[in-house]
Amino acid sequence: MLKKAAALFLVCASTGAWIGCGSTTSHFVYAAVPAANQVAVYREDPNSGVLTAITGSPFAAGTAPQSVVIHPSKKFLYVANSGENDISLFTIASKGELTPVKLTGTLAFMFETRYPQHVTKHAASLGTLQGDYADCWSGLQRHFDPSRP
Repeated sequence: MLKKAAALFLVCASTGAWIGCGSTTSHFVYAAVPAANQVAVYREDPNSGVLTAITGSPFAAGTAPQSVVIHPSKKFLYVANSGENDISLFTIASKGELTPVKLTGTLAFMFETRYPQHVTKHAASLGTLQGDYADCWSGLQRHFDPSRP
């Protein structure tokens, strides 16, 4: 056990000053490599604790990845990218390989606030404004009743 902990520490320590590591019960270790914008993936030999880079490793991530988190299902890996202030999502294959999950054609986001929001004059004057945006809500049933507290 001490060998495994020491090996994991050495791998993590060698990848950079600010990194995150994660491992699975399948004996895979995932390490963020901020300077290279990559995630390194190793397979741990359960008997000796020796780490071996898997085929295709390292995998490209976002700018300056800092930490990795494995979803409880062990099927997904999340990478926090400090250079872009975003998160990369990967699927994890049975042999530890990572495949990026990309959402394209969308800029959707959601937030809640108690403060009123408005579009600035500058934003309203841009040519990229979607003129028919409000039409997408026309078929939605209304549930709001201003007379109810």
